[in-house]
Amino acid sequence: MRSAVLDETFRAAGGRIRAALAARYRDLDIAEEAFAESCLKALKAWGQEGQDLPRDPAAWLYRVAERAALDILRRRRTRAENRPDEPEPEPTVEDRLASDDAVIPDERLKLIFVSAARPSPPTAGRR
Repeated sequence: MRSAVLDETFRAAGGRIRAALAARYRDLDIAEEAFAESCLKALKAWGQEGQDLPRDPAAWLYRVAERAALDILRRRRTRAENRPDEPEPEPTVEDRLASDDAVIPDERLKLIFVSAARPSPPTAGRR
């Protein structure tokens, strides 16, 4: 009974529900996924004997699909916000050669170059 009602509702209102969801959320993938999720929930929620059927199955499917679409959007936003930072790229050969540590690895050698680059004071005998 429940699958017959769901099948009938799916055929009669499925296109309108997906179109309304796609228009509201501007994403056809979200609309399709949310509608599929609402159909799955309908199979589980509507009773075997037809006792738990809603008054308007199409409205029920739309409301459940709308809530599923919101859940999908929240999951996407949370996933985007909590994405780990990208690892730093490996340094290129040029980067390694340009770094001071790679060019002059010894501190004493740096000191020699610094002291040799200073201009010496004029001597008293020279003019």
